[in-house]
Amino acid sequence: MNINYISESKCGLVRDTNQDHAGTLQTYDGFLAVVCDGVGGNNGGERASELAVDSIISAFKESTSDNPLLKIRDGIRFANKRIAEEAALDPELKGMATTVVALYLDKEGAYWAHAGDSRIYFYNQNELEQLTKDHSLVQSMVDKGLISEKTAETHPFKNIITRAVGEKEDIEIETGQMKIDYADEIKFLLCSDGVSGMLKKSDIVDILSLKDLSDMDVRISELVEENGATDNYTFIIISNK
Repeated sequence: MNINYISESKCGLVRDTNQDHAGTLQTYDGFLAVVCDGVGGNNGGERASELAVDSIISAFKESTSDNPLLKIRDGIRFANKRIAEEAALDPELKGMATTVVALYLDKEGAYWAHAGDSRIYFYNQNELEQLTKDHSLVQSMVDKGLISEKTAETHPFKNIITRAVGEKEDIEIETGQMKIDYADEIKFLLCSDGVSGMLKKSDIVDILSLKDLSDMDVRISELVEENGATDNYTFIIISNK
């Protein structure tokens, strides 16, 4: 199993600080990638996202389980606990929380977990699939048939999330998995909403159809900033070629 990747995390053109965070872990059996987008006043969001990434990677590394989904889920629960504990000790960090997407690849397939509106996309044979569904107010309105997906893209409440790591004692974690044929050329994109909110699906397809990871990196940043880069934007692109 061959894994190549590129990772970026930037402030964007409006924000003064970056509350996103990304991290990776190469294991003997596979590859773990994590992207978090923090929320909270003062430095809370920045600290929450950093703490979540570090906690998930640390817990995954130290786990003795053979179940990748269990390892990811336990890592997110550990991050949830650590964020709550740190927020309780520092009044300036009260209310801090973060979204999370975590993806693990091994020779058998892909395993992922998420909370919030950061996303994971899968690209194969010029087809793009969004593996995660946003935990957001606007997505719940789409699910109930109250608004269309097209309306959701520009809805004024699209940034309101309904689930985050660190906000409650018990975190609801959505998970998924699939088999992968590594004979195919496949790519994964993990990103915060600073990317997905700035790009159309067709933009992402065009970017992931490029052959070189560095070209994808440059093109995402160019397009996000051409469209205003109103939020921090973070992404990890993973390819097997």
